Amino acid sequence: MYASKRNESTSVSGFRGSIMGILGKYIGLPNIFPRDARGKPFNIFKKAADFSNDYGSTTAVHEGEFRPLKDINKGVFSVSLKAGALLAPHWNPTATEIALVTEGEGEIHVVYPNGSAAVTEQVGVGDVFVVPQNFPMCQIAARSGVFKFVGFSTSSRPNHPQFIAGLNSVLKALDTDVLAVAYNIPVKHIQDFLNLQPESVILPGKLEQTIFLSSMSEVASTKRKGRSSFFA
Repeated sequence: MYASKRNESTSVSGFRGSIMGILGKYIGLPNIFPRDARGKPFNIFKKAADFSNDYGSTTAVHEGEFRPLKDINKGVFSVSLKAGALLAPHWNPTATEIALVTEGEGEIHVVYPNGSAAVTEQVGVGDVFVVPQNFPMCQIAARSGVFKFVGFSTSSRPNHPQFIAGLNSVLKALDTDVLAVAYNIPVKHIQDFLNLQPESVILPGKLEQTIFLSSMSEVASTKRKGRSSFFA
């Protein structure tokens, strides 16, 4: 292989003659293959999911798990949603995300930090979408099948997404009296709303939620009628 700069030609071979080595030499890219990481690729699909439930899973790789990511200050993630499921509304306080759809179809919702709608798009295999840092988002799988996407975040450090909905909603860390005043609704309504969703991170679709709510209504009705056989 030959690489030229101005009128010079330099013969290169082996690993140091790779494309990344040439780019690093002539345009100043960092060496993203330190000696102790060469020949040791990281397969994100073989890593145990960081979070998993009946509706899907999420996996992320950061600098502590794969050293080259630190040199380029990038993280890697993978999300798999079952049909109809959604990645709960959340925002990333430390990084922008760039994602590529690898399987299925879905819908992407993004809002501005002030709460106004920014983007609502249908996406499929091969589509790339970007969500800026601090922009709340939600990804929803189509009912026709699974929805999978992988991507990069603009920070190599562990990401700590802040979820707005679900069992781990950040709203639960706020005083309910303050929330009630802010939204001008009774405290009881705030409490009921925050406790309505029993799942976290990846939530069921509308059909599953309807079944869940119907079950809860049946339980409540049974309690009122005093029948204990329902719980046997």
